[in-house]
Amino acid sequence: MVDVSRLAPTASRDDEPAAGLNDAERQKLGNLLLTIREKGGTILLVEHDNKSLKDATAKALTAAKALGGDVHVLVAGKDCKAVAEAAAKREGVAKVLVADNAAYEHGLAEPLAALVVALAPNYDAIVAPA
Repeated sequence: MVDVSRLAPTASRDDEPAAGLNDAERQKLGNLLLTIREKGGTILLVEHDNKSLKDATAKALTAAKALGGDVHVLVAGKDCKAVAEAAAKREGVAKVLVADNAAYEHGLAEPLAALVVALAPNYDAIVAPA
């Protein structure tokens, strides 16, 4: 699992995901983004209630796998470690990105959109449950 909590926005729009990071953290984030970019693939936004995965996530994972390439799942929430662990056990999940931060607790569009925008350039596709 990769912790992307530091990408949490400090305002309704955060177009600089490295803002507030020290040099070592910026280097680590840069290396992570380069690694993801080299692989391409799909990012799947996980639907959950901060405690467990929703059934729609399994269906979306099937669609993401059909696109080919690695599937990385994004678990954004508050106290959502159990969700991330469950997602990591799903067949076809290559990596779990975890954003455990109060900004994502209620699944509001603005903070989640900023996180997705920060991660999106590193992927060929974005999939989310309907």
